[in-house]
Amino acid sequence: MDKVKRTKRPFRISRGTVVIILVLIVVFVVWNYWILPSLFKVSEVKNITLPPVKRGNIEFIDKQINNRTLQVPTLAPPQGTLGKQNPFE
Repeated sequence: MDKVKRTKRPFRISRGTVVIILVLIVVFVVWNYWILPSLFKVSEVKNITLPPVKRGNIEFIDKQINNRTLQVPTLAPPQGTLGKQNPFE
C-alpha cells in the first residue's frame, strides 16, 4: 500500500483580512482615547451652600408616627377565653 503524502498549504492572510484588522484596531483606539473620555468627562464642581434645615412641628410628627404604626396584638389571650375550642363563639 502506498500512502499518499499531502503537502501542507502555507498559511496566508489575505489583504482583506489585514485591512479589517487594521480598521478594528483604529476603531478601538478612537473609542478608548477619544469617545469614552468625552462621555465620562467630569465638569468642575462649584461650591453651593445648602439651605438650612428647618425643624417642623415635633408633636405633630410624633402623633403621625403613632397613628401610622402597625398595632400588633399581644400573644397572651384575653381573659375569659382560655379553654374555648371555637374562637368564633
